[in-house]
Amino acid sequence: MRRWLLIALLSVGCPTHGAWACGDDKCADNAIPIVAGGGSCSAQTCDTTPIVPTNPPQFGRLPAMANGPLTLQGGGNLPAGCAAAKRKKENFYLLLNAEALPNGDPGFRRYVSRKGLNDWHDLGMTTGIDVNAFLWMSGFLCPDPHFQGPTSPKVTMFFSSLVDTSVAWPPPGGAIMRATSADDGATWTPDATPALVGDGTGWPYMPSYAYFLGRHFLAVAWVCLGTGLDFSDIRVYESPNGIDNWSLISTAVSTGDCSMGAWDGGSVNRPRLIVDPTGTKLLMLLSGYPWDPAIDNPTRKDASLGLAVSCDAVNWAVSPDPVLLPTNTPYWENLSTIIPSLTWSDDTMSRLRVYYLGRGSGHSGLAVAETLYTSLTLPPCPAPREDDSLPKATSIESSELGRAMVTASPNPTTGTVTIGLDFSRIRNVGATDVAIFDITGRAVRTLWEGSSPSAPAQLQWDGREESGGRVAAGRYLVRVRVAGDIVGTHLITYLR
Repeated sequence: MRRWLLIALLSVGCPTHGAWACGDDKCADNAIPIVAGGGSCSAQTCDTTPIVPTNPPQFGRLPAMANGPLTLQGGGNLPAGCAAAKRKKENFYLLLNAEALPNGDPGFRRYVSRKGLNDWHDLGMTTGIDVNAFLWMSGFLCPDPHFQGPTSPKVTMFFSSLVDTSVAWPPPGGAIMRATSADDGATWTPDATPALVGDGTGWPYMPSYAYFLGRHFLAVAWVCLGTGLDFSDIRVYESPNGIDNWSLISTAVSTGDCSMGAWDGGSVNRPRLIVDPTGTKLLMLLSGYPWDPAIDNPTRKDASLGLAVSCDAVNWAVSPDPVLLPTNTPYWENLSTIIPSLTWSDDTMSRLRVYYLGRGSGHSGLAVAETLYTSLTLPPCPAPREDDSLPKATSIESSELGRAMVTASPNPTTGTVTIGLDFSRIRNVGATDVAIFDITGRAVRTLWEGSSPSAPAQLQWDGREESGGRVAAGRYLVRVRVAGDIVGTHLITYLR
């Protein structure tokens, strides 16, 4: 069996040993708790190096990895492959393929870091995902975890699985699997069948999920059979439930055109999706590989990270320049910066952090960079393509159903928010519901159900879930449906 490296940074809730292995973190938000050399908790100190980008307006490397890749408690660099980073509260989790460790067994090993930078603490092995449980699977990698709420232990993850070429189904190459966890990612239960498979001409790889405008999207690198991983497009699929029945809606970014000097002239892959703070734009970070005429192929040397943006998940604009380049001044990854993973690094969604595989002449491993979102230069959303031959996602604005006007005030809010509803443009009649969802797509609370002609002009939400508990700080989506169709959405920022 081929061995694959898998790193996933999971921003899940705290394990049973407590939020921080050394008790309460007394460091300020702009400082990192350090237990030098794996020493006792009494030796904890605070590294006051500011956690800020070093070269805005695009992504700037953080001081934590100035001298090499991010480190484990007691020393040693973190290796890196396909990584997935999420933040939950103050904690970041690391899921590492144990085969990458000395004398490692097949499976994953978890680590936790208070700031998601250095000094990762060992939490032991995970269970549940086993290639022996699927006759067709020959390996797995590239996870993409998402959490059902800021305090929930439930996690959903999409990941790449490699298909044994000797089986009749799925088609050879790879497939996208889905798995769930009810204990913060310690134990996983994979679905019995893949979420997405190849079609005989190519196969999906490196998935990234997003819940955007009340809909479920999955971006993948699509690899054509016989071309190898160095030649791939980035495709976007949509599902009615976020689980199965994924349909192609867009080739978001095409493979390179062999342009000399272009950062993505050779190929593109590893899409990472994240919704912007306004909820109106879907961002995609991706790896771009230049074309090397000497080998007549894309090359990982000088590979960098680029950015694409969409307002409907169908039509995409790619930034003309990379947002993070290899460098050795003053950092160490002078060969390539590839395989990104995105997460917000603060509660206000003002700082966007990227973890990535940095490769240099003397080091290779997990690296980290960050930017202030307001300083990030984004290309404008493109207009819809009239000649698009791919199936189009339904646009709420252009739907024959019309659109409900949804407002919220005050917004942001720390308490009760008044939601205004205007159904005057709605041309359909039927069962109607107004509900609140978090940004992962988890249902938080149903505010009203009835028939569209009797819908109220205003509703109030007191920031509580269906169970009566207060929601955590974050962004929440108001969704309005009529006769099963989404006819209106609005984002609310809830502060604590």
